[in-house]
Amino acid sequence: MGQGTQAIDGIGYTTAEFKVDAQIRLLLFNGYSSTIGAACDRAGARRDHLDQRKRPRAYLQATLQYALRLAIAGNSDEAQRVLGPGAENLCGAWA
Repeated sequence: MGQGTQAIDGIGYTTAEFKVDAQIRLLLFNGYSSTIGAACDRAGARRDHLDQRKRPRAYLQATLQYALRLAIAGNSDEAQRVLGPGAENLCGAWA
C-alpha cells in the first residue's frame, strides 16, 4: 500500500458510512434543487454499494434514507417504489 493508505476494517467502513450520511444530510439541508438532487444521487449510490444479504440493517437504513430524500425532492412515486421491497424485509432485518 502507498504512504498514508490503510486497509479499511469494520470500524473504517462504519466511519465512512457516517461521513457519507453527514454529507447527504448537509446537501439536503442546503435546500437548493441541485443539492437536493445530489443528496438523492449519493443516497442511492450508498444504498447500491451495500450488500443486502451481508448487512441487511445497513441496507434497510440506506433504503429508508434514499426514499426519504426522493420524497423530499418531490419524487414520491419513485420513493414508494424504492421503499416497497425494503418494507417487506423490515422484520427480518431487525431479527
